[in-house]
Amino acid sequence: MASVKSVESNGAKKKVGNFRDNVNLTCLCCVELRDELQRVRCELKSVMEIMKVLKEDQEQFSCRVDSVIPKPANKINSTSTTSCDAFYSSDWNIVPHGKSHPKIDTITPQQFKIPIVVNRYVMAENIDDDILAPSFCNIERKPKVKHVKSNVRRASKKIMIIGDSHIRGCAANLLHMSDESFEVMGKVMPGAGLLNITQAAYKEISEMNFKDSVVICGGSNDINKNEATKGLKLITNFVLQHQYTNIILVPALHRHDLEKSSCINREIQTFNRKLRKLTKFMSHVKLLDIALNREDFTRHGM
Repeated sequence: MASVKSVESNGAKKKVGNFRDNVNLTCLCCVELRDELQRVRCELKSVMEIMKVLKEDQEQFSCRVDSVIPKPANKINSTSTTSCDAFYSSDWNIVPHGKSHPKIDTITPQQFKIPIVVNRYVMAENIDDDILAPSFCNIERKPKVKHVKSNVRRASKKIMIIGDSHIRGCAANLLHMSDESFEVMGKVMPGAGLLNITQAAYKEISEMNFKDSVVICGGSNDINKNEATKGLKLITNFVLQHQYTNIILVPALHRHDLEKSSCINREIQTFNRKLRKLTKFMSHVKLLDIALNREDFTRHGM
């Protein structure tokens, strides 16, 4: 018996322990459920507050829109009041204009008459027959004038003068003294040496023939720079290359601003003597013999 009681007591203890465990589990679930319900309740409260705030904002916005945008005025019934009555019932006062302007009737349109089209080719009835008759007038014809080209005699000979300032005015004087058969041209190069003078002569002499002449005046500036020998070589080369044209050389002029026995004047004499020897062996080259006095030069002797 004692053993049976002990077994029963042990079974009862096990049942009591299992019940306690179940009660504890159910209590924990209830606690979690309660916490979840409280959290949901808090969220619902926050949602309700948000909706309340949004509703208030919407009401304020609608009030602002109504204050800014006026409501459309009701149409005036034609039976109750006219437009003039409504105009005079307002608070506005009519101010007359300072100047009276003519009223323009814009309601009645202007009526234009339709033009009648008449055939412009129909002959008028009030025209005399004499006017329609052909009339001839005496027209005086002028005799035809034959324009005959005048045979202008062109210059058959050319004279080209190239040099330094000593030949200034020579071309004009020579043109005045010559006849129409000569064409005189001049090219003055003040302060130029024989190098520049011969280069200019090369360009001008290319279109000349054996009937034309070229006058070259220079050498004074080369002698003054102690380049007389170089100047003689330039003249010699120029003369040898152009044997189909007449070449006239002007000797170097005496320097009256210096003494007669100066080295430059002696060099001028030597230069002119060599030029004279050069012209003896060439038939198309000539050297001018110039006899000038002191009065033919400027005050300073050049």
